[in-house]
Amino acid sequence: MLTESKIIELTSLFPEDAHGLAEVANNPKVALYLRDSFPQPYTVEHAIEFIKLMNAGNIQSVFAVRYYGEIAGIAGAHLLTDVQKKTAEIGFWFGEKFWNRGIATEVCRQITTFAFTYFDIIKIQAEVASPNTASARVLEKNGFKLEGTLRKSFHKNDQDWDLLVYGLLKEELEERQTYL
Repeated sequence: MLTESKIIELTSLFPEDAHGLAEVANNPKVALYLRDSFPQPYTVEHAIEFIKLMNAGNIQSVFAVRYYGEIAGIAGAHLLTDVQKKTAEIGFWFGEKFWNRGIATEVCRQITTFAFTYFDIIKIQAEVASPNTASARVLEKNGFKLEGTLRKSFHKNDQDWDLLVYGLLKEELEERQTYL
């Protein structure tokens, strides 16, 4: 019997992932609530460059999300700096054909566990554009709490949305795991 953690895995990115990555990323619906640095349209050349950058070690922890071995999206965590040095930010995105399957909830659990295990941090945070209720719900299911709303702070495609900031403290995760 396969467990969710075997069906959904976070792995390294490989050069042979470029075509699959471009296929799932090249969708305006995928890019809608992502930062402007996410190219759209998303080409194989974008995927090749992204994979090279990740494998060059310039990013602390970015993973391919695989669903039954097929690349479904990307998840990552990075450390914040200066007075936020004990905080990591997580993020994830998936190709449209992988939406509404519980993948995001499991990936959020895995990336949260990874960050608290391998980084010397006490908190993880995530930012969500206010219309992206699916991502907000994924965070809430993983114990994240809405900590604040940055009004009209997300500007994309001629739209101005609120930016929701979610957080989870390491002690809160440990408390949740005690009761599971």
